[in-house]
Amino acid sequence: MEYSNGNRTDEKVLAIDENIKLLEVEKANVANASSQKELLVVVRSVREVWNDAEKVSLSSAGQTVSEKIGEFLEKSENLSERLGVRVEGLRENGVDTSELEIKLASYISYIKSAQEKKVMADSLYSGENVTLVDMRTANNYLRQSLNDISKANKLLREIFGKLKDYETEEDNGTEARN
Repeated sequence: MEYSNGNRTDEKVLAIDENIKLLEVEKANVANASSQKELLVVVRSVREVWNDAEKVSLSSAGQTVSEKIGEFLEKSENLSERLGVRVEGLRENGVDTSELEIKLASYISYIKSAQEKKVMADSLYSGENVTLVDMRTANNYLRQSLNDISKANKLLREIFGKLKDYETEEDNGTEARN
């Protein structure tokens, strides 16, 4: 997280460091417990600190990943608009772009799906009284979002390959006419 340059990274790292210090204190308390009853109290305290630390850690990591996904999705939306313009230009020049249009529509669909899952994750991260189950659910939404992005990127490679083929054909046609 320290190297992610995410929003409020310093606060997140400090919160995790604070939980580590609390666990160190509880470690000493375990060593000093003189009865089973004292040990039970310390174990409960350790469990609370640990659960809080896990929640902070999951939330912080998830929010950092979500920020990066958001940046990527914004670029992807801009790219899909530019690709739409290129496909339209090819169609206007008489090229059969039906396969390209289908791939672009699928690409856009995956990007929208990834965005929706990111929004669902963000709503869980920002909720009040967030539980560990909520954090795990949010992180699962981010994994699904990343899976959609992976599928979109595969289509993007295919789209660029097809566009390169069209440009090569165009260049060869120009050379043949000259």
